[in-house]
Amino acid sequence: MASPALPASTRRLSAPIVTLLPTAPVPPLSRLPEAVGQPPDLTPLSPEAARALGDGLVIRWGWHDSPFGRVLLADSDRGLCWLGFERAEDGRDGLTELAAAWPDARRVSDPQATRPLADRLFDAPTAPPPPLLLKGTAFQIAVWRALMRIPPGAVASYEAVAHAVGNPAALRAVGAAGGRNPVCVLVPCHRAVQKSGVIHRYRYGVPLKQALLAWEQGRCEPERRATRPPP
Repeated sequence: MASPALPASTRRLSAPIVTLLPTAPVPPLSRLPEAVGQPPDLTPLSPEAARALGDGLVIRWGWHDSPFGRVLLADSDRGLCWLGFERAEDGRDGLTELAAAWPDARRVSDPQATRPLADRLFDAPTAPPPPLLLKGTAFQIAVWRALMRIPPGAVASYEAVAHAVGNPAALRAVGAAGGRNPVCVLVPCHRAVQKSGVIHRYRYGVPLKQALLAWEQGRCEPERRATRPPP
C-alpha cells in the first residue's frame, strides 16, 4: 500500500473543531451519514478483572502492513484488544507494549487469525468495526468512549473531551489516557488536539498523527461534497 502524503509542514488543522460537551455532544455515529458506519461494541475490563482471567484469556497476535507502516493486531474471543504501530515514540516496540498491557494473558503468534482484521480496518474502512476489549481504569474507559464519539474527518480539543467525561480540569489526565489507548485508530486518540487546533503529541509521533488525520479527511471529503448545498 502506498503511504499517504503528509499535510503541509504546518501543524494547524483545517478540520472542524468539534464541540464535545455533555449539553451539546457530538452526534453519535449512528446519526451521521451511513457511510461513516457504526461505533464498535466495547467491552470494558478493569486491570483487576484482567489479572483474574490470567492465561484463561488467549490473545492471538500478528504483524500486518498498513498505509502507515506495520501494525500489530491482537484479538481475543472477547474482542480486539490491541492495535498499535511498530514502534512508539519512546522507542518501545509493539510486542513489548502488548506484553506489558496483557502480562497475564496467553499470547499466541497467529497472523492468519488477525489478517482479516487488518484487511477490514485499512482496505475496507467502511466495513463494520470489530468488537473491542479494552482494559483500563474507569476514567480511561470514559475518555476512550468520548474519543469514539468524534466523527472521522473532525477533531476535538482535549478540553472538550475533559468536559465530556465530567472533569473539565483534567486536561493532562485526558492526554495521559489517550496515550495509554490500546487500540489506536478505532479509539481515535489522534483526533484530540489542542484548543487552538495545533496537533500536539502522539504516542507514535506527530507525523503519524498528521497522516491519520489527512487520510480520514481525504476519505470524508467526497461525502462532504455530496452533501454540500449548491452555490
